[in-house]
Amino acid sequence: MIRGKMLVSCGRVVVRAVISAGFIEQSLPLPSDCRPSVSKCAHVSTTSAHQPDATPTRNVHASCCGFPKDMVNGPSVVRDHGIFGDDACFIARFRNTHVVGVADGVGGWRRYGIDPSEFSSRLMKICSDLVQLGEFEPCRPDRLLAHAYEAMSAPPRPIGSSTACILVVDQDTLYSANLGDSGFLLLRRGQVVYRSREQTHYFNAPFQLSLLPDNAGAAGFLGDPPAESRVEQHRPAEW
Repeated sequence: MIRGKMLVSCGRVVVRAVISAGFIEQSLPLPSDCRPSVSKCAHVSTTSAHQPDATPTRNVHASCCGFPKDMVNGPSVVRDHGIFGDDACFIARFRNTHVVGVADGVGGWRRYGIDPSEFSSRLMKICSDLVQLGEFEPCRPDRLLAHAYEAMSAPPRPIGSSTACILVVDQDTLYSANLGDSGFLLLRRGQVVYRSREQTHYFNAPFQLSLLPDNAGAAGFLGDPPAESRVEQHRPAEW
């Protein structure tokens, strides 16, 4: 499975969903100097995305691009915004809060006649819709993922699974939720200063959100709740 990586540098946010040729982008603000201090986001914010902006921000550039697995017949054409083969991503904003996400669809579903992209693309679409409506807590991207997963679980629901990673830039803090082996890097002056941790059950079996056929049972299928996401926060500071 090709992993999706989110790269965050001081002044740039770049989302990469590596699978099919295509490119989308959006300019977003991000606080200036970034020297991250990393900790678990143990509290629930008492403010929500509905409330007024609090901290001015500078420019950030967010982009999402993909590359095909098989170039024999030339580059593929991306017809749907933010969908790259089995994978999907989104870039969304509500007021002064900015969110990017990537979902790496599990291609193994194809052997059962199921399109893996339906799961990942719908998951990211619902996340994006929730952000644009302001229906999320900036410091809890895991809850954004959970709400999207719950919404897509209602009939008619897609069958499939994917890993997921969501980043939220709110005021002067970067919040992250990562489930599986997608992830993100923090870069500064060309150097990696932080790398998110992968979550795997065993080799080539990452944690993943799953929706199974009604008659599938649990045998041979992996599925993890959004609550298993690793949630962190990274605060900028002066050098």
